[in-house]
Amino acid sequence: IHSRSFTWQDEKRGTNLLLTADVSFSTITTQRIGGTTDPEKGFSSFKVVPGTAGQHLLAIKSKEVAGSLESFLTVVNAATGDVLLDDIKVADNKLEGVEFV
Repeated sequence: IHSRSFTWQDEKRGTNLLLTADVSFSTITTQRIGGTTDPEKGFSSFKVVPGTAGQHLLAIKSKEVAGSLESFLTVVNAATGDVLLDDIKVADNKLEGVEFV
């Protein structure tokens, strides 16, 4: 079903689904992250936490509502969807990526 999208509606359409694919994209899976979700927050970036054998992901969530911007960090278990570190607000602007150096 297709419907017209409006920016103000998109501000409250965040999700908690993680899509993963194998190298050839022949197998794609979905994983729900955590229980309930805040529809005002959406994921901007995921990076695998070094030393976790690909199991833990550091994620950036962004919140863009009524012209206000916020960014949050969280850590999740990629295999189970369990939240290992609840959202921590880190900025009053939108962060688009994260890197480990």
